[in-house]
Amino acid sequence: MDRVLRTLVLAVLVGAAAWAVLRWPHLDTVETGRTPEYPELRPRDYIAMPPDLDQMLANCDAALLIGDPALQVDRSRYITLDLAEEWIARTSKSFVFAFWAIRRRARDGQDSAAINATFKTSRDHGLRPENLETIVQDWTPRLNLSAEHIRTYLTHNIHYYLDPPSLDGLRLFYRYGAELGVLPESPELKFA
Repeated sequence: MDRVLRTLVLAVLVGAAAWAVLRWPHLDTVETGRTPEYPELRPRDYIAMPPDLDQMLANCDAALLIGDPALQVDRSRYITLDLAEEWIARTSKSFVFAFWAIRRRARDGQDSAAINATFKTSRDHGLRPENLETIVQDWTPRLNLSAEHIRTYLTHNIHYYLDPPSLDGLRLFYRYGAELGVLPESPELKFA
């Protein structure tokens, strides 16, 4: 795993940890993942901050933005790395930002086929052209981005299926996270 890819994996994991710190204040440390295989990784001070890029950079050397605040960054003003772009360029694998999951225990005694159908129906409903357009119109003023920018993002940047290429990328991410010591060994993904 090359140095930039290791940094990318760590950035995603640190970003997730920072998000957790903001949401659950009792989490106050972030593991750097330094292992005998990667001794150059040094402990860093990570500061959880609201997603205000100017304020973040006034206090830190770099900033990690995720979600809507990241979409609003003027990439011509900053040196930026898009996590998905970097992951795909370095691994030729898909990058999975999120997926729906349910704990085995939560579905005990439930109709797995009905649960799966509910998730698929929800996804398909959201992907109907008229519903995507409603999302575009609702979020354009909220994000202060053009409708075309949001429409393109929703229809070209997001892949809505956890297909074999996405699973390959997800498994590689989990493997790299475990190699760095910042994630436990991932259990096998199982589908109902």
